[in-house]
Amino acid sequence: MTTGDLPALDPDRQLAEMVARVEDELYGVAPAEFVGRRTDAVRAAKENGDRALADALASMRKPTAAAWILNAFTRERPSAIEALLDLGDRLCAAMERGDGDELRRLARERNGGVAAVMRQIRARSMERGESLSVSVAEQIEQTLRAGLVSPADRERLRRGVLTTMLTDSGVAPMAAVGGVPRPKPDGAEVPRPATAQRRDETATQRLVRAEGAVREATHALDASADRRADLETERDGLERRRAEIDRLLREERDQRSEAEARLRKARSELRAARMTLGRAPTPGAER
Repeated sequence: MTTGDLPALDPDRQLAEMVARVEDELYGVAPAEFVGRRTDAVRAAKENGDRALADALASMRKPTAAAWILNAFTRERPSAIEALLDLGDRLCAAMERGDGDELRRLARERNGGVAAVMRQIRARSMERGESLSVSVAEQIEQTLRAGLVSPADRERLRRGVLTTMLTDSGVAPMAAVGGVPRPKPDGAEVPRPATAQRRDETATQRLVRAEGAVREATHALDASADRRADLETERDGLERRRAEIDRLLREERDQRSEAEARLRKARSELRAARMTLGRAPTPGAER
């Protein structure tokens, strides 16, 4: 096969693979290291002339506290997360079939699985000597539940590259608690009053809008936190540079003082030499 016969590499796929590799690395480091490591990766991409990769890496957001804890747990104990993700696959399949009984059974199983993972996460935090706040624990638990519904969210949960908490779309929770109607024995669906249907649709719309607002506000808060972290990193760099300049100025002052002292000494020796030379008899003066 000649070079011309080789299949052309898809640039978008190449970019996605490179971004995924850096993503897997970045979201595995400690939060305090994230911004610096991301900056290094962006700089390296720019130096290599890959602007698209640099832009993609620059857009990576620093994970929230809850996201980082869950990412770290996923990487340390992937089997515990895989069990939940398998449950998510079955949950989605039951939702597609409209199997209310199966959904209710899987909802109970999901509750138990999430509770088991939360116990492990709390225990791991205690082993590290860290405290898990109530709000962070709630975000982790919510993410574990919501992450089972969307295939994309399940993949990010599996890889341990979450940036913030996940929220339910509004479909899975209702289905899990009985939102899917039970069929009649003869297979016909139980009719529901039109007013009840409209009421449910309105409530669902409000729920979706509210969750969308929460996501937008969360993203805005995360973006603000990222910007603050970037500015703090830049400030720290400037402070280190200022300290270095102060040190160089002190060295320059010391060198200047030494040079001035040597100059004074040299001038004094020059005057003394001239005076000695002036007192000395000139050649041939005694003849």
